[in-house]
This record gives sequence, C-alpha cells and structure tokens, in this order.
Amino acid sequence: MYGIDGMSRRGDDILIKFYSGQEKVVNSAKLAQVGNRFERRVQFEQETQMTIRIKGKGLDDTQLLDLLEQFLEAIRELFKSKGELQDVVQ
Repeated sequence: MYGIDGMSRRGDDILIKFYSGQEKVVNSAKLAQVGNRFERRVQFEQETQMTIRIKGKGLDDTQLLDLLEQFLEAIRELFKSKGELQDVVQ
C-alpha cells in the first residue's frame, strides 16, 4: 500500500520506510506540504530508502494510531497507480 516497505515503532515514534524508487514516483514537494499539515509531528529522514517519522511523544497509542491513519489518508493521492509504478521500477 502506497509503496510502503514496512512500518516499525522506535520509542514513541513510528517509522515508515518506502520501497526503493518511491522517491521517483511521488512528488516530494507535495509530500512535504502534506507533512507540514501535521505541525512538526511528521519528519522526513535522510536514509537510503525514503523514510518518514511520525513523532509520537506526548501521545497515547490511540492518538498515535489516529495520527498515522490521518497521515496515510493524506498521502494516498500522491502515489501513482500500480501500473505506473511498474514503469518506474523497470
């Protein structure tokens, strides 16, 4: 879903790692705009794979999951269809 390779919890935060090549599929400027809507709760990390950190400090588990759900819903339209992804991967 959305080119996500995996999600993990690190301390209070959730890390979302995307499959290699996803940075070519998504408009990074629009992704940053979406991130800005979440008032410093969303951070883009410099790693070999496109990685996003959802900061959970001060949130309980339910609030953190709600935030994750809202973020995933917000980025859904930024990712191209599966057929278009195959062209990028080749």
